[in-house]
Amino acid sequence: MFSTRPGRGAITLMVIHVVATVATIILRDSPLSAVADALVMVPRDVILHGRLWQPFTSVLIYPPSQAMSLMFLLLTLWWFGTPLEGWWGTRGLYKAYAACSVGGALFTLLLSVLVLPLGKLAPASVGWTVPHLGAAGGSLGLIVCWGAVQWHQRARFFFLGEMQVRTFVLILVGVELLFALGSPEAPALLGGASIGFLYGRGLLRPARLRNWLAQRRARRKQAERKRARDKAMERFEVIDGGREDGSDVAGKPLWGRRDDEDDPVVH
Repeated sequence: MFSTRPGRGAITLMVIHVVATVATIILRDSPLSAVADALVMVPRDVILHGRLWQPFTSVLIYPPSQAMSLMFLLLTLWWFGTPLEGWWGTRGLYKAYAACSVGGALFTLLLSVLVLPLGKLAPASVGWTVPHLGAAGGSLGLIVCWGAVQWHQRARFFFLGEMQVRTFVLILVGVELLFALGSPEAPALLGGASIGFLYGRGLLRPARLRNWLAQRRARRKQAERKRARDKAMERFEVIDGGREDGSDVAGKPLWGRRDDEDDPVVH
């Protein structure tokens, strides 16, 4: 359902990030500092200690030293989240943002597991014990998602002038990844951008996935019915009822035979 007030969902997400960040800062200066530490995603803790909530909680909070990153996220939610909310509704915005944010965290987790056998040769940014937090994947993913919806259209972008939307998105993604090389947020940016593109193009939409699964089930049932029909037809044997010269088995012409000569009449 489309939102009647585009921007309400974006503002809600902005408030959630601010409140979660402030609450985490307060917890770190209290006896409950261990709770704040448990909210940050550490790949080792997720895999070995079963802290499966960390990929979801880590994307909500920012450290005090990353205030500019938080500000950029808030602006991104307003600039690009509001149009998405106008197109897809508030729930649609929530789903897209959650897919990009959590997807970026899960991509970071997967990459850290894959490079684990490399030991000291593994990049430090995706290490097994490196803490990860922030919604860098959600921020960039939301921009890419917005661009993927109108991939072939043209628009005017501030001082950059008029260009295709995809050109602007590719430039922004390239700049983001260039500045993030070697940093802990690089995998999340790459994962969030990839998921944002797939989601914006409709390849990861839940409704489309359900339709695809339903079509597969329908085709499978149709094939099963056809096989059952063919198997049933194999049980019937076709018997020729006459000779090639147009007579029956007794030699009497079929065209001169009455239908009721030998068979009873049924009324």
